[in-house]
Amino acid sequence: MQINSQYEGEVKPYKADIQFTKQLEWMRNQVAKTDKKWKFVSMHKGDYSSGDNASAESERVEFYRKYLIPVFDELGVDMVFEGHDHMYMRSFQMLNNVLIKNVITDEHGNVLNPKGTVYLMGNSAASKFYALNPGADTFFAAKNDQPNKKMFMDVSITRDVLKVTSYTAVKDKPLAVYDAYSIKRTDVKPGIVENPSAVRQSANRAVLSWKAPASSSEPVRGYRIYEKNDKVSTNWSVYVPAVSGQTSYSYTLNGIDSAKAYNFVIKAVGIRSNSLPAEAGMQ
Repeated sequence: MQINSQYEGEVKPYKADIQFTKQLEWMRNQVAKTDKKWKFVSMHKGDYSSGDNASAESERVEFYRKYLIPVFDELGVDMVFEGHDHMYMRSFQMLNNVLIKNVITDEHGNVLNPKGTVYLMGNSAASKFYALNPGADTFFAAKNDQPNKKMFMDVSITRDVLKVTSYTAVKDKPLAVYDAYSIKRTDVKPGIVENPSAVRQSANRAVLSWKAPASSSEPVRGYRIYEKNDKVSTNWSVYVPAVSGQTSYSYTLNGIDSAKAYNFVIKAVGIRSNSLPAEAGMQ
């Protein structure tokens, strides 16, 4: 998913640009509908940076860390590719603006089923190089430097392994590996939700209900709901967090059209992936 991070807002009081809000709705809807294992976001201005712009735009950084990062966490985004500051930066696995410590690696160096998201800045915009900002807080950075060389990143994906290799490129010299990071995911889809139902309570209100999967090899952390044909509104979806010990769930939807028939889809959300869809029609 590629988003335009020129749109932002204010932190105190919270005021988001309408384009920022619409992009959040679009991302949530895309992830609700997808059956893909890996999830990527690319953007220009980023959440984590330590170059020339790190201090000068602290209000923007604060806004994105407060209002954009929680959405990436909710969606289970694996990697975010950033720009704007012309340097190389790879973050730790970040969740809730906190680095994940003590990750587990396998015999090949792959990080196994990590929580959170990795943020990458590739230093790949031609030959324009920024320096590390001495006033920046770099708590998030696993690798953070300016080699003053042109660079590019190779992203490769197999069934279970995502690997990023960053290279420096100097004329008349062999390519050199500058950094490499790989993730192995063995988590699977959770079980499908049971007894999905959509009941019209009035002309403009419906109640959606479902039960947690009777069995699931993957823990369920929440539920994603969307309308199959975008009849509620463009990019409408909702995320309902799971509650420990709770098996029955419901969601009240207001503002529907009394003249329309709807076909809702409910999916359980595992550590990263959605379950198979469970549909609930309503005339």
